[in-house]
Amino acid sequence: QENNNQVASLQPPANAQPVTRQAMVGAWTVSTAGSNCQIFLALTKWSGGYRAASRGCSAPAISDVQAWDVKDKQVVLVNSAGGTAATLYRSSEQRYDGSTNGGGAISFTR
Repeated sequence: QENNNQVASLQPPANAQPVTRQAMVGAWTVSTAGSNCQIFLALTKWSGGYRAASRGCSAPAISDVQAWDVKDKQVVLVNSAGGTAATLYRSSEQRYDGSTNGGGAISFTR
């Protein structure tokens, strides 16, 4: 039973707003593991989706992100090994919230 709850928490909420790749392009402030840094999302094709680059990120979940994509109303960040680093959903016009693969909270704002 516990495991089912954990899987469900990785799904976007039923009221999650649609996400488009175009809306994600550009610079975002990332908050995770008690620190803030920046991530830049581009529409350049890249292994794992589209090119992502972080700046000043000390959190391992984000410093290793190299790609991103949009799947099922979620923004998926992909690390250099090709695995999912974090998933986020749109919680308001300029804010996205989610969790890292380690279970930590993560948000994008601008």
